[in-house]
Amino acid sequence: MRLEAETIRDSVLQVSGLLQGQMYGRQQAIKRGPDGQWLEDESKGNPNRRSLYLMQSRTRPVAFLHAFDAPTMTADNQTQRFRSALPSQSLAMLNGPFIRRTSQAFATQVWEQSKGDPAEALRRAFLAAYSRPPSPRELAIGQLAIAAEPNPQEGLRLFLQALLGANDFLYSY
Repeated sequence: MRLEAETIRDSVLQVSGLLQGQMYGRQQAIKRGPDGQWLEDESKGNPNRRSLYLMQSRTRPVAFLHAFDAPTMTADNQTQRFRSALPSQSLAMLNGPFIRRTSQAFATQVWEQSKGDPAEALRRAFLAAYSRPPSPRELAIGQLAIAAEPNPQEGLRLFLQALLGANDFLYSY
């Protein structure tokens, strides 16, 4: 079963080291992005707070949460959540500003912790994202992805972005 929208967002923030656990307080403001979608407003508050604290508006759903079937303010009581598997979800994990920002932080974090060792960075990333070490095949694929980019940290970021969009991260088994 795929995780709920808020759980996915909070999990991405957690593994990237950005999640702010501050409880209570004002809601996190949202703004219209350059592409017209609604997203967290970094200039007003902390965009890394839990999804529970994001502003909810009937006419302005947060794009990332909306892609993963977060309840809308227009719906009456929903006794059960709708869970879909749509191309827009893959596109949100591939092109969304939230995922690009968090995968950059995730890559920076594991790169610094591993002192620039690609294999160790991949091991740390798999442990953080999947709670298990990478298989030899996954490790080899990750090392190829890192080596394919002129900047190894950018190669790591791209691989970690794919790691966050994989079924192992998005689904509960």
